[in-house]
Amino acid sequence: MDGFKSEDIDAMYEKALELFGTIDITENNAEIMDGMEPVGAITDERWDKIFEVNTKGVKCSMRKAVNYWLENDQKGLSLTRSLQEYRTGRMPARY
Repeated sequence: MDGFKSEDIDAMYEKALELFGTIDITENNAEIMDGMEPVGAITDERWDKIFEVNTKGVKCSMRKAVNYWLENDQKGLSLTRSLQEYRTGRMPARY
């Protein structure tokens, strides 16, 4: 699954509904690293890919969950965070 493609996210939610019958909680977390190169060395292509996965993918999944809850008059909980908050030391350029 590509965590930033809408059709893959749709398929993931359809499978969850098939298995569990409802969606109550989502953990929207996607992360790829930037190679730890200096910020001045990151190519536009790598930067775009990082944001496509880390930002767009999370947004698409959150949108799917919220729309499901609204359409079904249901409440839910959507979580998102980064594991970087637990790490110390050298950080990727996007931070």
